[in-house]
Amino acid sequence: MLEFGIPQNRREQARVLLFKILSDCYILMVKTQNYHWNVRGSHFHSYHQMLGMQYDDLAEAIDMLAERIRTLGFHVSANYKNFVTQATLEEEVGEPDTEEMLKKLTDDHEYLIREIREAIGKLKETEDEGTTDLLVERLRAHEKTAWFLRNHLSDYA
Repeated sequence: MLEFGIPQNRREQARVLLFKILSDCYILMVKTQNYHWNVRGSHFHSYHQMLGMQYDDLAEAIDMLAERIRTLGFHVSANYKNFVTQATLEEEVGEPDTEEMLKKLTDDHEYLIREIREAIGKLKETEDEGTTDLLVERLRAHEKTAWFLRNHLSDYA
């Protein structure tokens, strides 16, 4: 039986928190890729590159989150329906202009910052430092990305 110092019920708690974050990251990755493909305007090249790097970071994050779930001994039910069902973030169905794209991505990263902070707080009682460390790393990545995006918005002071 897989335990490595973390009882089943605590690993299950971590799995639920991780899958929720994984689902939101997946939706955000698809949205970022969509914007990467469809960004336009005088700053096209720099925005296209920035969004490409953010998409790549999210793809790596999704892999790390899924691998942590597997490390804890659980199957990762990775299909789009499950991601959409578990996610709070919403897909992009319209064609926003570049400024609105950046605003939506900023809002989504800021949501994930709050979600991850809450999950870290809940994980304190599980004594699962491995999962906590992974989430702290993701927290810093989303904080930095939100900062980059905010600084591209015209109404940011």
